[in-house]
Amino acid sequence: MNRVIFAVACIAVLGDFGAALAVAPGGSPPVLAPASDQPTSGYIVIKLNVCRIHGDIEGETSLTDNIRVGITADKMEVQKGGCTFFTVPNLTVGGVKLTSENGRWSWDGKEKPPRDSRVELLTSPKVAVSPPNGFEIAIGSPQPIEYFERRPDGLFELKTVQEDIGLRLKSANVERGADGRIVLQGFSIRLGFVQKREPVEGTSLDVGRPVVKTQVIDSTLAVKPDQDYGMLLSSDGYGSVIMQFRVEVQKGK
Repeated sequence: MNRVIFAVACIAVLGDFGAALAVAPGGSPPVLAPASDQPTSGYIVIKLNVCRIHGDIEGETSLTDNIRVGITADKMEVQKGGCTFFTVPNLTVGGVKLTSENGRWSWDGKEKPPRDSRVELLTSPKVAVSPPNGFEIAIGSPQPIEYFERRPDGLFELKTVQEDIGLRLKSANVERGADGRIVLQGFSIRLGFVQKREPVEGTSLDVGRPVVKTQVIDSTLAVKPDQDYGMLLSSDGYGSVIMQFRVEVQKGK
């Protein structure tokens, strides 16, 4: 169940998968106000659908909005992987039609991908931020990864290792920009996953120590409220991830 949680410094929300963590400046815990389905006036709400694709992606996308308008102080950096930003999808994603009409996306005509399809909806969190604060969402498994190691006596020993895998999304500051845009300062995406296993002498099974690969994207974005934006991340060994997000400005009644 998705909930909206308010925080003074930064916030995160439990989604449909894994754990979500909040980290405030200086390492102190964020101050949380009561959750509500009707956010307080003046808050900016970020809504996300994070999907992993199990299958082919066919079609085309286009970016019809300048998400870097008015931003000159930094540049977009993409490390260890590919990333495509877009606003208008015309895609077949794992057998599911992903299209856009009047700035809103639909998956086979629905708000979210259909269940039991090859589009795995990992999480759909909502976060509410009071400018100029930021937020951080961490989605992943808190469980250590198990692997086998061959001992000198020829037996195999089961071990565990704690790796930073999963998706981490954050923005240092969320601010109101020119022409009604919302500026996500220090917008960062980190995707960590087990790419392969180290070979273990004496067995052909894929049970060795995990080799973790990390993809990082850092930028600053200026987006329009009530407009769906997307990021397509592709990595060898993990496949493709589509992250759909929109920002909404809560108005007074």
